[in-house]
Amino acid sequence: MEGGRPNNRRNNDSKYFRRKVVFVDPDDPTAPHWWPAMVVPLKEIEIFKQKMDSDVKYPSKGENLVCYFEDGSFSIVAEQDLLPFDPNNKPYITYMEGPNSTIFQKDKAVALATLYFEKGIIPPSFKEEEKNSK
Repeated sequence: MEGGRPNNRRNNDSKYFRRKVVFVDPDDPTAPHWWPAMVVPLKEIEIFKQKMDSDVKYPSKGENLVCYFEDGSFSIVAEQDLLPFDPNNKPYITYMEGPNSTIFQKDKAVALATLYFEKGIIPPSFKEEEKNSK
């Protein structure tokens, strides 16, 4: 290797740097599925506030600040209104096979969240939101 440090798992494993991805209860019983979002870690909220919106509030105990894959918007959500987002587990599998599977499979936010979960690719809406806040 020329002039560099040897590669290691931490540097090459893109999952190492990924944020937690969740489904958020839309609080709408007619919604075909819960909404995909990324949890903003507590230690990164100040940076998030600077880049996105200075009016962002800190979540209380038992809450999380999440950023939605659909449009880059954000909200504070109670822990009990979150479920893990994982293409290999429920509820993802249930949505893929359920009565609204076609809607779920074609959903822009689901596609963006899956791409982030599997490959670590940041959605354009997150980058656009950051750009618009400057």
